[in-house]
Amino acid sequence: MAGILYDDHMSETLLTVGNIYVDHNVFGVTSGETFRLESGKDYFGANGERVLGGSAVNAALQARRLGLEVGFVGQTGDDAGASEVRELLEAAGILSVLVGECASLVTSEPFNPIVE
Repeated sequence: MAGILYDDHMSETLLTVGNIYVDHNVFGVTSGETFRLESGKDYFGANGERVLGGSAVNAALQARRLGLEVGFVGQTGDDAGASEVRELLEAAGILSVLVGECASLVTSEPFNPIVE
């Protein structure tokens, strides 16, 4: 049948659909007294990581860790964040061919301070 991306030799693949972004998790954030994010204030962290975020992506990551073939369906901007999303998906062994790019969008990259 035309248009079907499946044949008898392909394995079954779990597809997750949703939002995707690159989380900036910064650990050991300090700001002095009581922690509260304020504009113009400096914050310092012990270390950090950049990881994929979004509930559908989290489900895909866990399924992949269990050994399933997984693909993600979603959309990013047409920017550096989109390139990083594809690299992180591929590094995790998740198919990224169904992730679209849209020039009018910006790939979300939230900052997550982890206070100790």
